[in-house]
Amino acid sequence: MMHFQYQLLNPFGPNILKAKCPQFILNEVNKFIDGPESRSVSPDLLDRDIDVVYLTEEFCESIHLKEFVEGLGQFYNEQFPSDIDKLCLSLVPSSDDRFDGKTIMADAWVNRYRSGDFTPVHIHAADLSGIILLEVPEDPSELCFMHGHYLPWTSAEWTPKQEVGDVILFPSWLQHMVFPQKHDNERRTLSFNLIDEQNYSERKWIFSKTS
Repeated sequence: MMHFQYQLLNPFGPNILKAKCPQFILNEVNKFIDGPESRSVSPDLLDRDIDVVYLTEEFCESIHLKEFVEGLGQFYNEQFPSDIDKLCLSLVPSSDDRFDGKTIMADAWVNRYRSGDFTPVHIHAADLSGIILLEVPEDPSELCFMHGHYLPWTSAEWTPKQEVGDVILFPSWLQHMVFPQKHDNERRTLSFNLIDEQNYSERKWIFSKTS
């Protein structure tokens, strides 16, 4: 498994893994996004007016991105309890065994935020999901995770500091959003999903299409 720097976080209940993406992977993704072969897809799944570029499985394998994020998923599974009741505070039925076994990269795409661009509150249809920060301008739009209730002496939101190369891996059911960008200096992120081996074949067609 590829080596990486990491932190294990629990800011408000859900277990979150924060890591650093290798620089050579960041360079290859940004090179592709800025190159002539990159193609934006609009509208995207959230009906945003925002540039979204999907990455193929072949490309992710060629730059070792697939190996890296699958290694993060395996490490997450090893570090945190497999008992789903403990992991997500009973928000998911205890019979859900989604975190058993190996997790496989199911899809990957790049979001390019400019003035006014945002992402509404949403969750992902997967097991684990991740965000890699590719470009972070001064005063970036806030990335916010939400969980639980607004009660005294508790925290219902987590807005992590954003630095280039940061990777945030979290349970896919965790709500999150990005506030509107206040300026035209690009904020660029890569999002991905991990699913178990049994469900991988059902999602493979998404990952195999061209950008």
